[in-house]
Amino acid sequence: MNRHVKTALFVAPFLFLGGYLGTEFFMNKQAEVAKKNIELRAQPGCNLAQAPCVFAHETFSVSIQASQTQPSVMTIGLDSNETLHTVVIELLGNDGSSTGARNMQTPGDHKHWLVDLPGMNIEQPDHLRIALSTASHQYYGTTPVRP
Repeated sequence: MNRHVKTALFVAPFLFLGGYLGTEFFMNKQAEVAKKNIELRAQPGCNLAQAPCVFAHETFSVSIQASQTQPSVMTIGLDSNETLHTVVIELLGNDGSSTGARNMQTPGDHKHWLVDLPGMNIEQPDHLRIALSTASHQYYGTTPVRP
């Protein structure tokens, strides 16, 4: 055996070990990022006009209720069992129209959020989309809002 083969046989196990540990490290980083975006599942029976829409994932849940505060203004309220950082909501009409993504506002405790949608009637939307974030996760969900 010449010196090149001896060197290769000596170095190869270290390269293998380094590659294995490096791959494990980077795969764990990607798995952590994937865990942070979580889809919320809507419970059956979502009807904004009559009953709250409840989205849940394990112990985390949010409840969304709509009310017609004025003839042409719909108010949507959200209650959460955890403190939220941001909440974005979008309603889609049966004709494909959209309210556009709207940021909800909190009165202060970050568990209760509100948004007023002028020019919307409570019977107009067909689908509800929501995206929200907590300190450690981002959640999203969509559901029909009529039975």
